[in-house]
Amino acid sequence: MGARKFRWANCLFGMACLGFIATLPIGSWAGDAAALSAARADRQLVSAIRQQAQALAGTPADYKALLESLRGKRFVLLGEDTHGSEEIYRERARITRRLIEDLGFDGLVIESDFTAVERTNRYVRGGQEDASALAALSDHRRFPVWMWVNEPFAELISDLRAHNLRMGRSVQVFGMDLHGMDAAAAAVLRIARAHRAPRSSAIVAGVECLAVHGYSTERYRAAISANGSAASCAAALAQSADGITEWLAQAGAELDAELRFSIQRNLAQLRASEAYSRIQVDASENAWNHRDRFLAETVTAIARKIESEQGRPARLVLWAHNTHLADARATDRGKRSAYLSLGQEMRQRFPEEAYIIGFTTRLGTVRAAPNWGEDDRVCTLRRPAWESVSALFGRVRIPAFWLTMNSKDPSLEALDRNLPMRAIGVVYWPHAERREHYFRGDLRGMFDAIIHLDQTQALRRLP
Repeated sequence: MGARKFRWANCLFGMACLGFIATLPIGSWAGDAAALSAARADRQLVSAIRQQAQALAGTPADYKALLESLRGKRFVLLGEDTHGSEEIYRERARITRRLIEDLGFDGLVIESDFTAVERTNRYVRGGQEDASALAALSDHRRFPVWMWVNEPFAELISDLRAHNLRMGRSVQVFGMDLHGMDAAAAAVLRIARAHRAPRSSAIVAGVECLAVHGYSTERYRAAISANGSAASCAAALAQSADGITEWLAQAGAELDAELRFSIQRNLAQLRASEAYSRIQVDASENAWNHRDRFLAETVTAIARKIESEQGRPARLVLWAHNTHLADARATDRGKRSAYLSLGQEMRQRFPEEAYIIGFTTRLGTVRAAPNWGEDDRVCTLRRPAWESVSALFGRVRIPAFWLTMNSKDPSLEALDRNLPMRAIGVVYWPHAERREHYFRGDLRGMFDAIIHLDQTQALRRLP
């Protein structure tokens, strides 16, 4: 056996072994010692996690301690490390039900457009427009449809409607994203025309600047790329906003609060979508930061609306990807490149009132598309990188558990060593997973708790 091929595992730890070690090159000896030290540290960390992890058995007692820690919080952020894992959706729905039923939370805000979720919200609040949750989800027509037109989410929507009807409450569901330029434009025009806004012609003219591009973000980006500021609709939309602001001020009590909020948020989504598309081309600011600030602004506006209705501070559950919910100040790209996140914004806007829960999975299948806009499919998850969070939690050997990040146990300090974390969105490239689907950060800075589901299956979408 050559010295370069020798491994510590083959050593019999006797005098002969010690004599052999003495013949090893210094670099090989130091390398093996470092490997032994790393393996020992990993075993210690896994053991500490195993001791503190709260196993999930699918019973009401699973989250008793977690719910106690959430009693004083106003915003509970529930993440995901993929946009297509069935069990993660079901677990988030289970926690959301408990927050609403046990702690009196007022609603759910999801990583979808405000416009698309308005119809769903009317159903949840007892509206008769749709006969089923599936019908109420039918305004989710834009890729990726499966993120919201799926079994776990439809079941949650049905349960929230039943809860409202049974309890006489008004739990609500909102969207906070900015992608649906076409739907938001249609909503603004419809409301302005139907209610004969005094400056309707000016409002319509501003919005219809985007009609040249078919209200398509792709075509608008192409126009900006080809013609620069000459193709921009920012100034025209600002005129529409001025007209709507003047109209709302003049209308006073003639417009009910729901309609007023609807046109304000649809206009905000439209303007944010236009700016996001333009920024992606002209790079006038960080497009990611623009989007996550808008997510936080929308949540804040929703909270204010509910507060005005309830006469008390609003309490909301937020659903979004880990990359949005993790506090960016604890991530590598937040530290090095000034990226921010929805989670960071919520912590800064509402100190001590936001609680961030990340989700991880390790093996199984996931629903995703091979490229943006293409048909979704069921993909097999690659085994995660050995040094990643998912692999680390897999070594704990508990099929499902939650772990608080607020423990003072020094044994968990290794979780703050810029660990790689897998992040699969609506597109999954297994062949390039390490390059495309990982980000790094200090786990205890990013989250307040983590829920790990070791093996999950692809989300089941509805027709």
